[in-house]
Amino acid sequence: MNYTIEDYIEILSGIVEPDDIFGSFNVDDSDKGLIFSLARQTIKGIPYTDRQYELAKSKVIYYKEQFIQYDIELALNTLRMPLREIDRSKWIKADDKYICIRFPFTKKMIKYIDFLETISDRKKYDKQNKIHFVPFNELNIYEVVGQFKDANFNIDDTLTNIYEAVKIMKNKKEEYAPGIFSLKLKNLHNKAIDYALSSIGEPNIENLVRYKDKQDTLGIVHFDEDDLSNSVNATQPLTRRIIYRTQRHVFIDAKEFTMDNLAESMLELYRFPILFLLPENERSLDLMHKVQSSFKNIIPNESVTNLYRKENSTDGNKEYNNYIKENNLNNSLAIDTKIVYTSNNKIPKPLLETKWQPSVAIQLESKRANTQVDSYLNGVDLVIHYDDKALLWKGYVEKI
Repeated sequence: MNYTIEDYIEILSGIVEPDDIFGSFNVDDSDKGLIFSLARQTIKGIPYTDRQYELAKSKVIYYKEQFIQYDIELALNTLRMPLREIDRSKWIKADDKYICIRFPFTKKMIKYIDFLETISDRKKYDKQNKIHFVPFNELNIYEVVGQFKDANFNIDDTLTNIYEAVKIMKNKKEEYAPGIFSLKLKNLHNKAIDYALSSIGEPNIENLVRYKDKQDTLGIVHFDEDDLSNSVNATQPLTRRIIYRTQRHVFIDAKEFTMDNLAESMLELYRFPILFLLPENERSLDLMHKVQSSFKNIIPNESVTNLYRKENSTDGNKEYNNYIKENNLNNSLAIDTKIVYTSNNKIPKPLLETKWQPSVAIQLESKRANTQVDSYLNGVDLVIHYDDKALLWKGYVEKI
């Protein structure tokens, strides 16, 4: 019988019993996994690649003395199946939306795969064509090209030029980077500067945490570390966690931080006005009462309005409605209203029709918002889920 290289590997692995007596085979433990993997591949009808073929030949040659009855030379040059061609090209290109990074999987590339997992939570992957897609922006271009430029990749000239430009800007941050240098706003659009000064004021150590909190809205990417540390160190622990968040939706554990802690953080960051989303259950009254108690020395009742009413069908519902009336929380919604309560299940028309906009939305029972509520909250740069129950979805909400 004329044996092929695949036959010899399958016999060495022990998966296939030879038709003839070859004798016993002793395979080193370090080779068993590799040989078994190669054999299982060909048993499934998957041809070798050129590199796998060379690897298979090297193993057969290594164990050739155990094939005592046969001349292995013919088998070494005989394949059962034609070699499988592999596209080993490595390149980085771009389209209108994505940086496209193409490379085949090898052990040497694992560190690059790990890098791509960390660079963006909106990354996509085309398994068939081995292409990774990372959102197209200058920061991602700088990170990707910087990581891959010395790894024998063919990189599009446009991306290389952007990388070099960003590199220059990073080395001369004070000339290019939007930020606060020596407590002065620099390299921002005039409209962004006007908005920042009117809403927060001239940067100083006391209000720098508010600039950090609003950095995504303002487009700020640089803070002097010493100034920021001095500003942050003067705030309470919860405030520090909020300003160093990485996502728009955050979860705050009510077992770790009280409503008083939350109120203090909102005051330190001056996150007013606030939209509180109440659950449509028996907890709504107790939760509203806790909010009112914590904010009573911060926000007067005349600056609070509750847009969520209940049918007077139960004693609990009547008590809820009476609390609103007795505490004068039924004020008309005005542009300067500081706190608004509504249901976490529906946005009422007054909120949709008015120019009033929340600076922060606080869900008092963590739940995935329905389409209408979620659409409204898309316009809010900070959404807090405050609850004493465990966070149920980590991808959508960041626990801080």
